[in-house]
Amino acid sequence: MILELKNITKTYPLKSGFGTKTGKVVRAVNNVSLGVEKGESISLVGESGCGKTTLARVIMQLIRPDGGNVLYDGKKVDRTNIATYRKDVQMVFQDPYSSLDPRYTIRRVIDEGMALDKTRFKTQQEREMRIQKMLGAVQLKQDMLGRYPHEFSGGERQRIAIARALVLNPTLLILDEAVSSLDVLVQEEILKLLTSLQKDFNLTYVFISHNLKVVKRISRRVAVMYKGKIVELAKTEDIFNNPLHSYTRDLLSAAVDYKSVIRDMEIRIPDGAQLEDKGGGHWVMPE
Repeated sequence: MILELKNITKTYPLKSGFGTKTGKVVRAVNNVSLGVEKGESISLVGESGCGKTTLARVIMQLIRPDGGNVLYDGKKVDRTNIATYRKDVQMVFQDPYSSLDPRYTIRRVIDEGMALDKTRFKTQQEREMRIQKMLGAVQLKQDMLGRYPHEFSGGERQRIAIARALVLNPTLLILDEAVSSLDVLVQEEILKLLTSLQKDFNLTYVFISHNLKVVKRISRRVAVMYKGKIVELAKTEDIFNNPLHSYTRDLLSAAVDYKSVIRDMEIRIPDGAQLEDKGGGHWVMPE
């Protein structure tokens, strides 16, 4: 496993309407464990507020978990190896309009990605060659390097963000709703690009999305999250063809078949419940 999450928990204090703390907490991520194999593409899906973006930020070490550990290549991620970890694990954010500094040229945006490693690309010539190579990898022209983010479309900006993420040759990319703000045709172009880049750079993807059609297009496995927990984990075809958890069935019905779901009662997860192996790599949370 290139990445392992072991019993990750993250809580936030619950505040009243006046902004004061109530003494209660919200479990954004609740005792989540997950393994990601090198070279695979796995998606985290679920409705808004289910905890998938919080989990992605824990993986990136942008926020610290309250409990549990993140292991990379078999080693616990901590202060002793965080610098190396952040070179190997990069993130592409949802909004290409706010993730690029509007004051920077595209050359400087991509060059900024090299700041994590001063030992590589030491000369300006080496840096320029790397910048040009990354721009070519995302199928953009070299004459764009002197221009600014506001001069580009959303799809072009997301390509630039991907180029910046790849500049230090990472092994793992976290893609947080990376195509959700783009129109359908541009989404397809970016998904084709990501598929190509995964082969060319031997990348591993953790794809965060609420769009199940996009997930079906890019993922080998899918983890379904509900109220901070993974309730089902399986190969993509098994999730779509044979969903075993009631929440997964509701999610597919709403997102793929466009059918509204009316529940007579809330889906409850028993205290202390763990994913159960149903065979063939299909894991389900008991109800």
